Amino acid sequence: MKFARGFKYNGHSSYEKDLIIVNDSDSNDYNIGLEREIITGNTNHARYEAFGLSAKYSSMLEISFTVIKNPDYHISDVEFTREEVREVTAWLTSPTIPMLLSFDDPDEDPVLPVDYFGNFTNVQSFTARGVYGLKLTFLCSSPWGYSREYVYSSIITESGNLTIENTSDDWNVPVYPYITIVPAEHGQITIENITDNGSFSFNCERNVTTYIDCRRLMVSDDTNLISFRDLGWTTDTLDTLYWPRLIHGTNKFKITGNCTIEMKCRFPRKVGEV
Repeated sequence: MKFARGFKYNGHSSYEKDLIIVNDSDSNDYNIGLEREIITGNTNHARYEAFGLSAKYSSMLEISFTVIKNPDYHISDVEFTREEVREVTAWLTSPTIPMLLSFDDPDEDPVLPVDYFGNFTNVQSFTARGVYGLKLTFLCSSPWGYSREYVYSSIITESGNLTIENTSDDWNVPVYPYITIVPAEHGQITIENITDNGSFSFNCERNVTTYIDCRRLMVSDDTNLISFRDLGWTTDTLDTLYWPRLIHGTNKFKITGNCTIEMKCRFPRKVGEV
């Protein structure tokens, strides 16, 4: 762990627990975690060249770091008690679904932080008679981390534009945003990505907030999923339906309809551990 002093996870922070991250290794290397396997076709007596078909990442990114009691607040009681070990372990290992892990360092530039999603898989003690540190292992749910969440919003009257710069480090794979729409009237809303040449339209009701999860292909309101029929979609619509997405680079959107729109997204960051 080279660039962070504290972290937040599962509703709490290391600062709240009087813990700081320390570098417990003299190595100058740190884990990038981006090893890939190239999937190729077969060769035979007439074809000596194996054609590259695709590639996949060999494993998810794994991060390990050690925490100790903050010496600014703990001078004589630097050892962990059994109850303190229990409290930290319960905090970090209770979640069973991937959750956000965010690091911060007051000495580093706050403009380029990296967040991760996943779970802590192990908590080990660093002992010398007593427990002086805890080595934590975190397995990410992806081969990389993500930018902090970007939020783009606009109030649209009849029609308006929204420009989003996709700075993802995975250039060939689009990013799917989470969109919130608050219609000002009954009617149809259209979200067109001019750059990507795709258009997404649906029916809406005045002041009924609509949530569009483009990655999971779901549209809902505050209580339930909205049926395709209520959205104005037919079987033919579903066959060619375009879900709003962000291709790498500049994306220019045209929104038609009276509404307030908000798009939220995170972009992959291939920097390994922080």
